[in-house]
Amino acid sequence: IPGLTLSARIATDVTTDKIENKNSADNSHVFSTNGQYSDSYGLSNSKYEIVYGDVMLMLDKTFAEKHNVTANFGWNARQETYYLSSVSTSNGLTQENWFHLNASVGNKNASMDRSELLRTGMFLTASYGYNSWGYLEGSIRQEKTSTLRSGNNSFWYPSVSLSVLYTELLKDKTPKWWNYGKFRASYGVVGNAPELYRANNAYQQGSLTRSTTYTYNYVPTGIGNDAIKPETKHEFEIGIENKFFNNRLGMEFSYYYNDIKDQILTTTAAASMGATSMLMNVGELTNKGIELSVYGTPYRDKDWNLDLRANVAWNKNTVKKLADGLDVLSHFDTDGGAASLESHVGQPMGDWYTYTWKTDENGNYIVGDDGLYVADKTERHKVGNAMPKLTGGFGASLSYKNLTLDMTFDFRVGGDVLNTPWQYMMDAGNITDAVGARDYASGGIFYYSDKDDVSDKSSIHVLTPEQVAQVAPTYKRGDKFNGHNLWDNGVIQPGVKADGTPNDIVVTQFEINDSQYGWGTGATQSYADAIQKNSYVKCREISLAYALPAAWTKKFACKSLTISAFARNPFYIYRSLKLFDSETSDATNWIYQAQIGGSTASARSFGVSLRASF
Repeated sequence: IPGLTLSARIATDVTTDKIENKNSADNSHVFSTNGQYSDSYGLSNSKYEIVYGDVMLMLDKTFAEKHNVTANFGWNARQETYYLSSVSTSNGLTQENWFHLNASVGNKNASMDRSELLRTGMFLTASYGYNSWGYLEGSIRQEKTSTLRSGNNSFWYPSVSLSVLYTELLKDKTPKWWNYGKFRASYGVVGNAPELYRANNAYQQGSLTRSTTYTYNYVPTGIGNDAIKPETKHEFEIGIENKFFNNRLGMEFSYYYNDIKDQILTTTAAASMGATSMLMNVGELTNKGIELSVYGTPYRDKDWNLDLRANVAWNKNTVKKLADGLDVLSHFDTDGGAASLESHVGQPMGDWYTYTWKTDENGNYIVGDDGLYVADKTERHKVGNAMPKLTGGFGASLSYKNLTLDMTFDFRVGGDVLNTPWQYMMDAGNITDAVGARDYASGGIFYYSDKDDVSDKSSIHVLTPEQVAQVAPTYKRGDKFNGHNLWDNGVIQPGVKADGTPNDIVVTQFEINDSQYGWGTGATQSYADAIQKNSYVKCREISLAYALPAAWTKKFACKSLTISAFARNPFYIYRSLKLFDSETSDATNWIYQAQIGGSTASARSFGVSLRASF
């Protein structure tokens, strides 16, 4: 049948790994006193396989030269299988550095992991085009997934879109310098299921060894949910695209609004229900934002070419509602509840809450009798939000004949992270932010105590400016003043005492660091300063490439051959986290991307590449 096509395909992708671990002994076996050694041997085999297939019936018809109709009806499936088996020795090797399972001193270890995922989908799309300037398209898709319980694992999502090429519609009425213009609008619904096995409710297995080994089943602290439904995102988007001056200048702009319903998230729960966290459809979240990209070629001649590009995106989200009975969703808390990542109804997602230091009605910190700030432990207060205000990038590509230099930069504005290493290192005093006033030269105050115990703040006396002028030029640690030890490391923190009078109590930088920072929820501790802005401008990649002339490459049947050298993550232009890598978060999940937990810094890499086509 003219215009009707039936196609089918099947494909597979298989990755296998075999890994041997040979760990040599740290010390000779003769130095062991308990018959256990540090050398070990392990072997693991894994296989990851994807099988994909689809069948599609396609129609493409043009009528009266102006009307074009296309339609596709089909079915597709994707199956993923992962298998891992591993064995290893325990308690060392019977013969030093004999890497064999039979050399295990203790019982051999064995483990196995297997996972399977199946997704299928049936779809129908249809589009109508009129005279090469107007296009209307609609689609509907049904998807099934094995990550949800039968009965909840099938969901439908439709979409419709309209686009108008107004430069084609207006044709000769547009200026010659206006080469391309397009308006587009779309509305669609997309379903999303939880990750593999996240929704499962299943026992885990453990073992207990006494005179013999007992195996038992138990409920994990984090459980799934048999009643989980797919979350759905309802999104509307409009946008324009334009190109000018023989395509030397271009821009794209879009505005979107989406509503995510039945959002799937892990929520905290009371341990009395049998677990401390549970997967739930927690409510509704809206997002709105704009995206803008601009690109152009400001200079071009027969040898030189300069391309510039930039893009920026802004997004704002709001939690519209949560599950029945919930006004707040706690995503994460740490260090005994010292800091918490939460979402509140009517507020943006991902607010940081911590205990903060008390203030008076004028915003002055309240200082206790020990000269330290007093923490408000009645409730946690909002101190930041994890979501960035702006993200984007810019770049340039400069070419001279066959040689091209390309540079790409990324930027982020806002978005607060919990910097726990900073909190701990402030306590330890081993970062520059913790240096403070350590002596008179660094801003310390001269003081002495008329008692041996300087913790009695009432016994401390601060030298007057005249007295400081006398002792400062020749002062050294151990000097006396009025018969008492003289110190130059005093600090008076800004704030007021409980009675409202200005603070005049002397402490040391060590007392501040040790008592107001560090792990925990002590009476003077706060994590508010550890919630820090994570803004940066970063060079993502620099590359220098040379394309060999065609006269050279054709000699060995090569259409093109390009040699390039590159540097990735070479440097920051700016970052608000001065002592830490801005992109070293704890994981890929957005919750853990809002935390710096001591992960290894991102790598700066250099390399060369060779790219050829035949």
